[in-house]
Amino acid sequence: MQMSFGETYASVGKLTRFRYRISLIGRNAWNIDHFNVVTTFLNTGIDNNDIYLTFAEGWPEDLNARKIVVRLRKALYGLKQAPQLWRDNHNVCLLFLGFSKSSADVNLYVRSDGIPIFLYAHYISISYPEAVTKAAIKVKPKLSEK
Repeated sequence: MQMSFGETYASVGKLTRFRYRISLIGRNAWNIDHFNVVTTFLNTGIDNNDIYLTFAEGWPEDLNARKIVVRLRKALYGLKQAPQLWRDNHNVCLLFLGFSKSSADVNLYVRSDGIPIFLYAHYISISYPEAVTKAAIKVKPKLSEK
């Protein structure tokens, strides 16, 4: 998805889908693991767009006096494109791991063995029935690699 600099995007799932998912987990006694991706935006590469920044007031005077401009290679917190870049990066990762994007919610991914993954801002939630625990355990470390 191509974004212009003026656009802001945050990957949040639909609240109704989240409530349904929680009720499904509770009713079927599924396991649930919830991950907070601490360095969400700092590990996400910038796509084909060039993004430049200047130093804000308060940096050493010699940097501001020389009008230094920096080209970003990775996203930063506060960058309008950062949430979209992170989501696009995880979309590629999840598709590679065999998940399919749900037509009901762009933040819900499901694999053929029944493991669903739900993205919400910079959180990843994976839930699974007892029967696929071994497969889910294999997926979790791969999520942290990407």
